[in-house]
Amino acid sequence: MRRARIPAAIGILAALGLLLFVLPLAGLIVRAPWNQALGELTDPTTTTALGLSLFCSLTATAIALVLGIPLAMILARTRGATRKVLRALTTLPMVLPPVVGGVALFLAFGRRGLVGSLLYQWFGLQIPFTTAAAVMAETFVAMPFLVIAVEAGLRSLDHRYEEAARSLGAGYWRVFTDADGADRRVSRAGDQPRCGSHAQPHPPGCLGGDPGRHARPLAGGAVTLEAVVRVKRDAFTLDVSLNAAAGETVAVLGPNGAGKTTLLRALAGLDEMEGRVVLDGTVLEDTSRRMHVPAERRRAGLVFQDHVLFPHLTVVENIAFGLRAQHRPHAMAVARKWLDDAGLGDRAESMPRALSGGQAQRVALLRALATEPKLLLLDEPLAALDVSVRAEVRRELTRHLSSFQGVRVLVTHDPLEAMALADRLVVLERGSVVQMGTPDEVTARPRSRFVADLAGVNLLRGRGHGDHVALAGDASLAALDAGTGDVFAVIHPRAVALYRARPDGTPRNVWRGEVDSVDLQGDRVRVRVNGPVPLVAEVTRGATQELGLSRGASVWLVVKATEVSVYPA
Repeated sequence: MRRARIPAAIGILAALGLLLFVLPLAGLIVRAPWNQALGELTDPTTTTALGLSLFCSLTATAIALVLGIPLAMILARTRGATRKVLRALTTLPMVLPPVVGGVALFLAFGRRGLVGSLLYQWFGLQIPFTTAAAVMAETFVAMPFLVIAVEAGLRSLDHRYEEAARSLGAGYWRVFTDADGADRRVSRAGDQPRCGSHAQPHPPGCLGGDPGRHARPLAGGAVTLEAVVRVKRDAFTLDVSLNAAAGETVAVLGPNGAGKTTLLRALAGLDEMEGRVVLDGTVLEDTSRRMHVPAERRRAGLVFQDHVLFPHLTVVENIAFGLRAQHRPHAMAVARKWLDDAGLGDRAESMPRALSGGQAQRVALLRALATEPKLLLLDEPLAALDVSVRAEVRRELTRHLSSFQGVRVLVTHDPLEAMALADRLVVLERGSVVQMGTPDEVTARPRSRFVADLAGVNLLRGRGHGDHVALAGDASLAALDAGTGDVFAVIHPRAVALYRARPDGTPRNVWRGEVDSVDLQGDRVRVRVNGPVPLVAEVTRGATQELGLSRGASVWLVVKATEVSVYPA
């Protein structure tokens, strides 16, 4: 890659800035009396001073680490005015003149200072002109630099890794030490089998369980989910009531921005919400009673759309992460068993970056399942995959879901994915449920344009008048039983006939229109026609060529009354 040439002015200024550091060092090297250095360094007065300086520096560094890192963590996770105030207080020692900083410390910790007077009165402690005072002064000056550096590092981290760690059962400190990359231990003593060197298919007769036994999907009994979720964010409001039974896969569908992922995050405990969530009889959230179970204690496994595997851990360590967080014995052995059964045993020591998209998605699913969740949440698990591997991963996902006896909630915008994986569909639009039911029920009677597009049918809305439906713009649609009141009318594209000239006879549903688009879909062609009744027709390739169908062509649409399905709106 060719890099842009640095302008001369910037290079000159940078060189001048570098001189500010180089010249003092050069002066020290050239002018210092090095021939007397050894004698000076071995002088008792010098060694005492150096020892005191080293002690103060190390002690101040230790105090800055213990106090500064937690402060940096708070700064990295706060927003708004609170963060501004904390940051101003933290960086204050960096901008104060040294004399002012010294006076401030003296007025706070001196014998008559704000805190020093109490220390002297209660404990007889006097800080000024002691080693403790030197340590305190160094900490006061150095800690802001550490806090700012650590805060910048924490803020630059992808917060989803922390969320993934919490959904796997990791508490706050483990999230910080493991998910943020500080803990790189490949193995622990507790991970080694104590009752044999090979994983067994059934628990052996020893204490501590079997390292080869899979994590059980459930502790026992049927699990149910009852949720009323309300989330308000700027101008958007999510308001959803959701029930699901054990062994049931509920697919949440909707257009972009409908609130699908927000719903999943609220169920997982990652986003603030109003309402109530009950899983397996346990109240996880009830804002009316100020009850909230944090994400790490919900036993809700979350599979992210783009995997969110921990990049600093191997594949087997990723799967063992949740087991370790829950203090399960033989976590590494159990994780390897999951990989072997999934046909990924040869990738156990690989890093996530070496995996294909399909492999990464499978590992993310195994990582969630290994923790024995009662609620499995999948956020568009196939969306990031290439078409070539999507079918394979879908089949494996179906197999895992069928063996998981907990509640399964799947977010997707792919109708094929929803039909293949879900027992029940919940359709969200603009934060509200517009339709729910089995896939057959939802697609047979769509109640929104989005659902109609998923089902691949034409959806019209109007008022029924017995034998016809009055549509917008004075258009009319004949039907055998149009009912009365507000109704929906569904017409399959294959029931729409196209002609270049007005057809003979007296068909009841005839409209003139203009071709808007022609889309090839396999061996069929979908033709979108604008007119008094805009419809999509589905014809063969031969018919497209024969009729000369192209954008802007004038056509006639004909629909038999018997092909119109009408139901109450």
